[in-house]
Amino acid sequence: MIISSINTLSKPVVPELLSGDPEYEAKKQELRETIYDCIKNIKDPEKPATLEDLNVVYEEGVKVIFHFFYPDIKPNQMNIPTLY
Repeated sequence: MIISSINTLSKPVVPELLSGDPEYEAKKQELRETIYDCIKNIKDPEKPATLEDLNVVYEEGVKVIFHFFYPDIKPNQMNIPTLY
């Protein structure tokens, strides 16, 4: 898993440095798909349609950004996926 390999580094990790790493990109894509699958079927309370049907959410609109700080920070305080 990419997180465990990052935790062994002694310098701060910058996400741009991991860009292009197949494992990092695959993890981001998997999380993006999971998030999209969770939110696409939410129904609009004022309409009988889902957010996907109304084009409020779409797969390309889900962005996953991992925030990497210092490796000695506990995992629950780092690598926080952000949904925009």
